[in-house]
Amino acid sequence: MPCSSGPTPTTPPPPSCPTTPSPWPRPPTRRGGSPPSTAAVGFIHSAALGFYPTSPYALGYSSSYETADFPTTTLLYVGFRASGGMCRSPLVRRAFSLSLDREGAVRSDLSGHGDPAALPVSPLSGEYSQSAADALSFDLEQAAALLEQAGYEKGEDGLLYQGKAPAEVTLLVNSDNDVRQAIAGRLAQALEELGVTVTVNRLPWSGYTAALAGGQFDLYLGEVRLTGDFDPSALLSGGLNYGGFSGGELSALLSDWRAARGDARTRAGEALWTRFAQDAPFAPVCFKRGSLLLRWGMASNLNPTRANPYYKMDQWITAGCPAAQICFPGAKPGKGENRNE
Repeated sequence: MPCSSGPTPTTPPPPSCPTTPSPWPRPPTRRGGSPPSTAAVGFIHSAALGFYPTSPYALGYSSSYETADFPTTTLLYVGFRASGGMCRSPLVRRAFSLSLDREGAVRSDLSGHGDPAALPVSPLSGEYSQSAADALSFDLEQAAALLEQAGYEKGEDGLLYQGKAPAEVTLLVNSDNDVRQAIAGRLAQALEELGVTVTVNRLPWSGYTAALAGGQFDLYLGEVRLTGDFDPSALLSGGLNYGGFSGGELSALLSDWRAARGDARTRAGEALWTRFAQDAPFAPVCFKRGSLLLRWGMASNLNPTRANPYYKMDQWITAGCPAAQICFPGAKPGKGENRNE
């Protein structure tokens, strides 16, 4: 988002009702499309399973529940107004990307439910260029050096100026989303340490999207679900290019990467992400993780995916099933447990 999915909930379901998350996926079907057994459905409900496609809240319920996470293609990122203001300069955009403590944001603001990423490719993907990502990793000293290279100097008040013009930016964030507000606050604090004056503009969803469309920002916190091949075209030249970025060489490299296959794609990717690190058209923060929530000790060996949270359910190991519960057929009983067929 800013795609078409609207604001995300800011308040998770209370601890007493983890069985009613939204959306609720269907339990898996057996081969041939027949529904799962009554025992399997019973286990799902007795284990109080909950499915949170991109929720950072699952770990925050209570010690009665545990999670099994799975990666997604949902990207949290910082967008820049590249058509004017401070962010017109690629040096400034790189400095601001270097000011993002991505690991801290995932650890504290998303409760660990994410994968820090300086590129619009998941770090779990073989196409992630670590060398290009390192050029954008959190480093306030390097950020300060880039701002100086861009012509900004500190005045007697400790603030940055370019000539007589103060370094000022407006950071736009959706007030309906606590996670993005927390990340915005984290970034604003880092920029202020560098001497940049930051105004955080928190708006409800309708005002937020209107401000995006009107270009009323210098930076904004956004979220988008990328396709499975991590194609960032929409953010660079499509409908999500709110900041007006224009980079002919980056666009050409993107086209080469999209068309390439095999080893040629790997080489094209290295060239693309190296150029991305130089231009910094936007600043990825992380890829969010989804969660399957269940009671402690009810099952192990879970391998959920976004498409199927019950993936390989027949290989789950059910331990500590209540005596009155029927563990579903096909599951392996835990050590010291008997399974009722």
